[in-house]
Amino acid sequence: MARQIVKTQSEILWSFDNHEIIYKEGVVELSFIMKNPRGYKASLASFQFYNDYASEWVPASLDAVQYVSLGGFPLSGKFEKVIIRWDCASDLRIMKAFQNVRFAVAFNDREELVGTETELREYTIPEVDFTIQDEPRVIRPHSNDPYLIFEFLNPKSIRDALLHFKLEVDTVDTFDSQNLVSFSSFDDQTGWQYVLNGAWTALPSEGLSGLQFWKFKFEDASLTALTGGDYYFRITPVLSQIQVHISSIADGQVFQTTTIPVNGSVVILD
Repeated sequence: MARQIVKTQSEILWSFDNHEIIYKEGVVELSFIMKNPRGYKASLASFQFYNDYASEWVPASLDAVQYVSLGGFPLSGKFEKVIIRWDCASDLRIMKAFQNVRFAVAFNDREELVGTETELREYTIPEVDFTIQDEPRVIRPHSNDPYLIFEFLNPKSIRDALLHFKLEVDTVDTFDSQNLVSFSSFDDQTGWQYVLNGAWTALPSEGLSGLQFWKFKFEDASLTALTGGDYYFRITPVLSQIQVHISSIADGQVFQTTTIPVNGSVVILD
């Protein structure tokens, strides 16, 4: 009778199991199934994600709270689940829905990286959605509503940036039908308000600091006038961030009464 054996790069036999998005914490929990027949502790050797803005692989941020010590977690001859809590919100930086988020991970078959490293494997999460849709943040509308006036609380940003929102309402949850209506507080502040000193106040054109919690409201007559039926909505926070590239032929030199041409570009990261 033949017995099967798997030739592995290290003593660890492992695979990616699944992921779970913890929206309120901005964390993605990555679950792996692994074992080491020799029973040694293992460690996380490499954890990266693909930064689409920089078009390169960069180190991923680990959440401060982990279920096990990633520098040395116990394994046995039986498959066990090991979870890595990825601080995804800090790495992706912008609160929106991301498609096809790629990450790569490798382990070491001894604690504190003193053993043999496994191969680096790449995986893709089809969608990481940080738009506002959970019940605790959305105050209005409820399960049924004749007015379609929206009240909600914002999630805090991880950097000091100005906060705006995009509201979309459609008859399908893919938000791509001819019935889609969209409102952006960045483009037009009409109908957008927030609570300041206990009173509803018009949203300023520059937006509000994303480092604070605010209560927002949006109402528009066109929404109240919609015909009865089933609708879907989503609210996407948009952080106004600007990346500026400036180049000059001056190159550190000092000129007097001379016009120095300066070239550059401004990219809005929204």
